[in-house]
Amino acid sequence: MNTLQIDIIVAAFGIALLCLFWRFVWVPFTIQRLRQDIFDVRDELFDKVALGDSSHTFESDVYRDVRADLNRIIRCADHMGFIRIIIVGILAVDSQKDFIDKINEERSDLSEEDLKLIRFVDRKQEVAIKRFLLLSSPTLWLILGVASIFAIFYTIYVFIHRRVLTYRYFYRTWVFRNILDNIEYQSGQLLLSGRA
Repeated sequence: MNTLQIDIIVAAFGIALLCLFWRFVWVPFTIQRLRQDIFDVRDELFDKVALGDSSHTFESDVYRDVRADLNRIIRCADHMGFIRIIIVGILAVDSQKDFIDKINEERSDLSEEDLKLIRFVDRKQEVAIKRFLLLSSPTLWLILGVASIFAIFYTIYVFIHRRVLTYRYFYRTWVFRNILDNIEYQSGQLLLSGRA
């Protein structure tokens, strides 16, 4: 076995270990993190109602609906993913519009206090889901990695290009200065030799 074959085997083994780590360690960790973030939002909602920071009670419809939505996210967290959201976004545009219209219609009847509670939960929930999608998606990481590599290479190109331009300018002025110095020297020599 030569060194090229050993390198290929080691690289394949490393990629396989990385894939196994991603699938069996990292993704379950991010799912549990999302669930914990949603649990924290649900706990904050409970504390808000329990401490009287909100005019809602535990029996109010808004509290129950918001809590039920949070529980659905906790149960379905392992079915979320960047690719699924992209596919749903592309294929179900009409359904999304209908759903948004339905939500806006339902929320139009609510008081400002109800909307304040819903917005509070929506903001926290949105941050948790965005963090989950960013951390758990190998596709998104790949896209960001490729974009980062291009950005780094472009930065290096611009840096080198500017240095080359600087050196060309320096070289041109240096050469021009040397030519002028030589001309002055030669004319001085001619002047001195003509007087002698």
